[in-house]
Amino acid sequence: SDAKQQIVDETSVSKGCTLFLRNLPFDATRHDVFTTFAKFGYITSAYLVKDRETGVAKGTAFVTFQKDASAKKALDAAGSIESGDGGAFVTQKDNHGMGEGKGLYLSGRRLLVDMAVTKETAATLTAEKQETKQAGKDKRNLYLKMEGRVANLADNPSTADGQNSAWENLPESDQLKRQRAFAEKNTKLRSPLFFINPHRLSIRNLAKHIDESQLKKLLVSATIRGLEQNLVSQDDQIAHWRAGGEMTHREIMHRIKEAAAHDSESDPVIPSFDEKNVKQFIPSLYIDRDFTTNKKEKAPSRGFGFVEFTHHAHALACLRELNNNPFYSEEYTTGGKKASDMKKNSKRKKRKGGGSADPKVGGSGGDFVGEDGRIKTPRLIVEFTVENKAKAKKQAEHKAQQQANIIEQKLEHKAKKKSEESDKKTESKKSRGQKQRERKRKQRESGGEDSAIVTDDKETSNKSAVVDKESKKREMQQKKMMKSVKPPKKQRKVDKEEQDFEQMVRKYTAAFEGASTKTVEPAVNKALTKSSKKRWYD
Repeated sequence: SDAKQQIVDETSVSKGCTLFLRNLPFDATRHDVFTTFAKFGYITSAYLVKDRETGVAKGTAFVTFQKDASAKKALDAAGSIESGDGGAFVTQKDNHGMGEGKGLYLSGRRLLVDMAVTKETAATLTAEKQETKQAGKDKRNLYLKMEGRVANLADNPSTADGQNSAWENLPESDQLKRQRAFAEKNTKLRSPLFFINPHRLSIRNLAKHIDESQLKKLLVSATIRGLEQNLVSQDDQIAHWRAGGEMTHREIMHRIKEAAAHDSESDPVIPSFDEKNVKQFIPSLYIDRDFTTNKKEKAPSRGFGFVEFTHHAHALACLRELNNNPFYSEEYTTGGKKASDMKKNSKRKKRKGGGSADPKVGGSGGDFVGEDGRIKTPRLIVEFTVENKAKAKKQAEHKAQQQANIIEQKLEHKAKKKSEESDKKTESKKSRGQKQRERKRKQRESGGEDSAIVTDDKETSNKSAVVDKESKKREMQQKKMMKSVKPPKKQRKVDKEEQDFEQMVRKYTAAFEGASTKTVEPAVNKALTKSSKKRWYD
């Protein structure tokens, strides 16, 4: 029966219905776990993890709910633990500053609750955790979680006065967007399958008229300005090296010594940015757009985009320059132009003594006016993206395959071009006799007269062209001759009955006049008399 209890249903794990509990009291029972989590929903199973040899509880357990919504409620009630590992698989030693009133407790001990994972994922996470302990790595880059966040005093009492004033200067719509984005980030990072990409930024609250070329100009100018203002230090780059494990501790210390001894203006730790070769430093950017059936026009923008940098230092400089900066509000943010116009109008009215501007003028202008009557300008929301490891791996493989295909196509094109150029050179160097001998050789190889006809296409075409010209000339001369010669007149057809009647009339007239019968008749009458003689068949 114990073996059956130790089996976790893989389908419930994949659906998100199973929770993994840690930091349990060693004397806790299944009934204690059941009563603690029964208020969140119907529980299908709950069991404690025990040692196989001794049978002593290990301080961990699994709870499976019937619905994933119940598991999510319990997870939210337990709360996330802000620590170096981001709340997933946190040991009791890393559990600092957890006072009463927050989370779930059992016998005075706070329970550490996470979503359960499959056996394969658990084995992968265990191996990664051992590597991280040995090398001091942070492969999920969780140290960048708070980068770009504008905290609220109500959410975090330890917030500095400057940050709290920055939060108060944001419009209500921007505050809601930032809170929603931070909540989504926390929810994703609870799963060990998600990580923060240190080279990719997400840009929200982007004006819908901004296209890819304008966004690229903005990113280039912001990155250069951020590096010039020293918004990124050597410590930021060293933290990135240590987190990703790109360099050993000895190599990092050697780089630091080189930077200290370097006298030139260029920093050996932070890479330089060349605006003439932007593609090398910003390989891709993307603006999310709505679907459209019209292929001639671009689809309307949804107001957010993504950009990928080659170097982490450039991405960090761009983020710190653009995020929550009112300098870029008027041109690049949604509603920034309207808010700036409202501010200008209110200042003019105050100078003239006409009071404050009406916040409802211009449609949704009231969204930018706070409770104190101040006009608040919307700002860009820039953060590092949170991505899935499996999807990111597939995308990287697909991208590498594309790059390999492009390189292969370029090499094939170059080889083909070289072969064509070499063929042209060899043909141009050949003399007329060589060409004729080669043509005859091909003739013999292909087989006789048929090939001769094929090889001598140029000569036959020239001869046929000459013959065509001569035949055309002859036709033109014949046409001219036919026009100059007049056609012969047609002889009139004579009816036989009419001829007989005329002959009879002539005879009677001759008889009456007493003329002789031997009068000479015209040539036509002779022909008529001859035709009127009786023939053998009459």
